[in-house]
Amino acid sequence: MGNDSIKFTTDTIRSMNLFEEVTGVEVKDAITKGNKAYFVVEEGKAGLAIGKGGETIKKVQNNLDKDVKVYEFSDSLQEFVKNIVPVKVNGVKMDRGEESTEVRIDVDRGKWSRVVGKDGRNIEVIERFLKREFGVDNVELE
Repeated sequence: MGNDSIKFTTDTIRSMNLFEEVTGVEVKDAITKGNKAYFVVEEGKAGLAIGKGGETIKKVQNNLDKDVKVYEFSDSLQEFVKNIVPVKVNGVKMDRGEESTEVRIDVDRGKWSRVVGKDGRNIEVIERFLKREFGVDNVELE
């Protein structure tokens, strides 16, 4: 799949540049939406981006005037889902059909609202990252 087909908004590009400048960590993928910014960094680099006591990421948040989330990428769909879902993931199943690819994420029923987020914001970000990084068309919770 790769990032070849991703089109970033001007706001996202500006945010990525600032994030990289402040943290020294390269951004693999990013989404900005209103007062939120979500960054995917290479495996093992999230700690560096966040900094000691969260100092580095606070600078990014202040400069962008956005709430910032950092996720580590993984070539493993299972691991990547665990990294971007805000609650404990019990399991991940992928179905590649002829028409589409679906991922089912198993989380405790009581935690669904956290995964979906206010106005569906979290699940939308999860779906967009999974589509861009793994070619996933649909995400279901179970």
